[in-house]
Amino acid sequence: MTFSVRHDPEHHVIIAEIKGEVTLHDFQAIAAEIMRVVKEKNCLYVLTDLRGVSLEKLSVADIYFLPQTLSEIAIEQGIELRSARRAFVAQEDHQLLRFYETVSRNRGIDTRLFFDFEEAQIWLLNGNQAGIRPENSG
Repeated sequence: MTFSVRHDPEHHVIIAEIKGEVTLHDFQAIAAEIMRVVKEKNCLYVLTDLRGVSLEKLSVADIYFLPQTLSEIAIEQGIELRSARRAFVAQEDHQLLRFYETVSRNRGIDTRLFFDFEEAQIWLLNGNQAGIRPENSG
């Protein structure tokens, strides 16, 4: 598994790209790095590219608890995840990703799943341009 996290200063968006087979532990480590960059850049718009990811090692229970785990990681960094806007891009429609989107939204986290990278960017940028620029509390 490999991943990268970078800030796009032109659009004020954090972009994370993940490739390979991931475990719950991997997602936790990636989330910690994303939250570090979110705090460093004071940017709560995150686009996660999952097009090269295999989810075979994740269970429904892992996915169910992942939004809560991510919220806890964010709180440790002084970030309120409910203030963020997050887009995920997948290669194909995957039940676990749909379930994750639903659980996240039910917990008040503005999350949306896309199958096109440009559509995900536009959704995030529309929030930015509309003045929906949440400030983190840290």
